[in-house]
Amino acid sequence: EWLVVSPRRSGTRWHTDPYETSAWNGLLHGRKLWCLLPPSAALPPGVAIGASSTAAAGASLDAPAASEWFRQRLAPQDSPGNTSGTCHDVSPLWIDQRPGDVVFVPRGWWHTTLALDTCVAFTQNMVLPADARATLQALDAEMFQARAAGALRRVLWERHED
Repeated sequence: EWLVVSPRRSGTRWHTDPYETSAWNGLLHGRKLWCLLPPSAALPPGVAIGASSTAAAGASLDAPAASEWFRQRLAPQDSPGNTSGTCHDVSPLWIDQRPGDVVFVPRGWWHTTLALDTCVAFTQNMVLPADARATLQALDAEMFQARAAGALRRVLWERHED
């Protein structure tokens, strides 16, 4: 559970929630703009896999700052660089969240936000019963990566102590 205070024009870059979780966000004060894409969208517009990553789970993403992404998408339609509309034949879901509104983000959905005013929100990630197996698999994969990294670290220290 998180209580989040966001200044105007701040936001979150495009992402999916960790460990195959879903999330909800209740806005207490302010106004927040959301853009969501379903899991069928390969990557949101303007987002790329990081240079040192693969498309596998846990990959780092190169995503523009939320304020920049929204500025480009909300520019007048005839502006150069305006790429609003669809992404890979998938229309984005736009939400104008106001105080008292609760936004639910299902597992695997891409989302980005922009605070249109100073915002105060309460948010929490959760595992729905139908998603428990996927969450456990994601947690197991991360634990395996952490063990492998620890083993590599020990080998490197043993071989390169100087």
